[in-house]
Amino acid sequence: MDRSSIKNELELIRSKVLSEETDESKDEIYYIYSYELSRLPPSKKVQFSFALFGRKGTDGLINKINGQKLGSGCIFVPEKSKNKIEEFFKFWGAEYRKIRVKLLDRLK
Repeated sequence: MDRSSIKNELELIRSKVLSEETDESKDEIYYIYSYELSRLPPSKKVQFSFALFGRKGTDGLINKINGQKLGSGCIFVPEKSKNKIEEFFKFWGAEYRKIRVKLLDRLK
């Protein structure tokens, strides 16, 4: 195999990989949020929890935005709901960090 054909083969592989990476129509963007309530008094922590997760059959914000609880102080939210959840955290004075994640169609 000569140098030219190797270069062409590598270019074909590269273009295939790039086309797969840029085809986001099948992929979904989410955010994982971890939040901290240590600065809130106990009564505000309870109110925060009810507002986020609901109480006695009422939906909280997490259900309304199609998010999920991952664990204590950690939630999973679709990209389209990013602004709503961040406004919610700011309203309650909760500190938070976020990580952007991309769910690939082939992994669903």
